[in-house]
Amino acid sequence: MPGNKSIKPDYNAEYDKSDLLKPHKLIVSFGGRSALLYDNEEYSEAYGRIFKEAKRVMRTAILVNSKDVVRKVHREELPKIRNSRGVSFIFNMPLEVEAVFKLMNISSYPDIGIRGIDEIVVAQSLDRVYIYDATQDIFYEFKTEGIQNNLDYLISTLEKQPTASSLYLDRIQPEMYGNKVVVPARIGAKKFPVLSGQKELEPGDGIPENIAFLFADLFNDEITSLSIIKNMDGTIVYTNREGQVVKLYTDGMLEYVNFDLQSKDNRMINVSSAIDISTEFVSRHFGFPENCYISDIIVIKSMGDDKYIIRYRYTYEGLPILSASGMNSDSIEVEIVGDEVRRYKRVIRNLNHELEYKQVMDSIDVLDILLDKKVEAQSGERIKKVNDMYLAYYEYERFGQNRIIYVPVWVAEVTVERLDKGTVLNQRYIINAETGIILDK
Repeated sequence: MPGNKSIKPDYNAEYDKSDLLKPHKLIVSFGGRSALLYDNEEYSEAYGRIFKEAKRVMRTAILVNSKDVVRKVHREELPKIRNSRGVSFIFNMPLEVEAVFKLMNISSYPDIGIRGIDEIVVAQSLDRVYIYDATQDIFYEFKTEGIQNNLDYLISTLEKQPTASSLYLDRIQPEMYGNKVVVPARIGAKKFPVLSGQKELEPGDGIPENIAFLFADLFNDEITSLSIIKNMDGTIVYTNREGQVVKLYTDGMLEYVNFDLQSKDNRMINVSSAIDISTEFVSRHFGFPENCYISDIIVIKSMGDDKYIIRYRYTYEGLPILSASGMNSDSIEVEIVGDEVRRYKRVIRNLNHELEYKQVMDSIDVLDILLDKKVEAQSGERIKKVNDMYLAYYEYERFGQNRIIYVPVWVAEVTVERLDKGTVLNQRYIINAETGIILDK
C-alpha cells in the first residue's frame, strides 16, 4: 500500500445510492445556447446545486404524474426540447428504468412502457421533464407545473459566468454523429494538468496489515489458514481452498471470485436488489472513490439465476479516469448471481496534480485527425459514425512500480467499417488531447 494512507476512513459507512446516479454528461441550456458543465474545482458548487435540484424536479415529476398524463413524444422534438432553458442528463449507457428509479428512491411507479433510460431533460421553460428511451426512440413527457424549484435562479447565475458553449454535433450532421456527441465549442486557453497516480493496492508477501480485516470479512475470519501463492508474473493469489479466491495483480487490480455460491432458484432478485447488494459490498470492501457513479448495468437472463454486472467509473475534475488494466473504462465491477457476489474487480488510483499542464486540442481538430484519409489507410478501417466523444484521463506511462502518469485525452466511441472484410463494428479511439497522436484503439 502507498505509505500509510487509508483507502477510506469508514469502510462500513452507509453510502447514499442517489450519489451514484451521476450523468456521463450534464448540459445546462440557457435557451439557444448551452454549456457542458464539468464537476471540477471551478464549477463544483454550481454543478452540485444544479445536479441536486434537477434530480429533485425529475423525481417529483415522476411521482406526481399519473400514467394517463404521461405523453409519448417522438425524437423529432429533440432539438426543441434540448433548446429549451433547462438541464440535460446524458448517461454513459442505457440504464434500466427500474435501476434509475431505485437510485432516485422511487419505490413504486406504474409501468408506462419505459425500458432503458439514455437521457433525462428537465425542460424548465416548458414546465416538462422528458425521459428518452433509445431502444424505442421515444421521449416520455412528464408535466412539472406547480413543482417549486430554484432551477431558474441557478441557471441564471451560471449564465453570468464565463462558461464555454457546447455543440450538439448531430444537429449539424445527424447521419455522422450520434445524439450523445456533445462537445465544448472551444477549449480556449484552459490547460489540463498531467496526473500522477499510485496504486491503491500493492501485491506483496503475506496480507497487507491495513486491509487484513477486509480479507477476514471476505473469508469469514479464516485468514490464518489461507493459502498464498505467488505466480511468476507477480500476481498474488489468496484462497481458502473452498471456492473463494482473491487475486492482487501487479497493476494494482484486485479480483475476488466466489465459486461456492449458496443461492438457489428461490432467491431470484431484480435490478433494484442487485444495486443494493453491489452498493453494500463495495462500501464494505474498500469503499467508493470520490466522484464515483454507476456507468453500466448488464442483465444476463438464464434458466437458473439471472446474472447482474454493475460497473462504476470515477472522475478527476469531472473527467473520467480510463485505466490500462483491461477493465475498459470502468474501475469497479461487481457480478451478482442469485443474491450473492460471485466476482468483484477493482482498480483505483490515488491521484495528484503534476507540475506540468497541457493545452488540449479543440474537438473539431480531433475530428479532422480521425476522419483524415491517412488514419484510414493506416488503421485499415473507415469511421462511419461517431457515437460519443468526450475528454478523459488515460493511463499512459509508468515509471517504476508505483508512479503512474495520466494524460488528458479525447475519447471517440465510433462505428467503423473494416476495409479488408467490410465488417462493421464498434471501436474506441483514444487520442492524446495535446498532440493529436492516437494512443490506443
